[in-house]
Amino acid sequence: NYALDEYRASASNIAKAAANMSEKKIGALIVVEGATLLGEVLSTGTVVDSAVSTSVIENIFFPKAPLHDGAMVIRDNRIHSAGCILPLTQSELSLELGTRHRAAIGISEESDCISLIVSEETGRISLAIDGELIAVNRENFLQAFKEELEKQKTRARNARSDLQSMNMQNEEYMKFNLESEFIGYDNLNSNSNLITEVNNVSTNDSTLV
Repeated sequence: NYALDEYRASASNIAKAAANMSEKKIGALIVVEGATLLGEVLSTGTVVDSAVSTSVIENIFFPKAPLHDGAMVIRDNRIHSAGCILPLTQSELSLELGTRHRAAIGISEESDCISLIVSEETGRISLAIDGELIAVNRENFLQAFKEELEKQKTRARNARSDLQSMNMQNEEYMKFNLESEFIGYDNLNSNSNLITEVNNVSTNDSTLV
């Protein structure tokens, strides 16, 4: 399956780039878009439209490079944009965490994305998911990252399934043809058939012998 192979290759290249930048203490912020589209965020950056390769990721975040300060956004297994501006979380965080971490958590609070952060102070790699910051070891980062990506894909599939179900229900509702006549807020007229079942009641005036 070409799409699956491409997906796995992208995950491996992101993890390898993160490990390399971690070792060199190069700061980075990578956002993997989920079912929630990040159009507003993408509009703040520069379109790259590149395959997800280790060399491209490292070149973008190389110190003093034009786009190294912003966030990279990956959409559909491609580097869509870089140098993007993310909303900052308003939650109280440790003073050790800088703007990158605040931005990573902030966007994860507003969408189902996965944010990857490499600290330029410590080289530590973290993931921000659903407003939570998860520290991961460099050695097992690839496996942890792939697991979170798989969870993201499952959430996205479920979201699409729910949306399709809602659309089908809306189509069924549209088939109903309701007619009404406005007669004022103080009155309500309703035409209906009342079916009443009466058991053990005799309307015959004669006496049964």
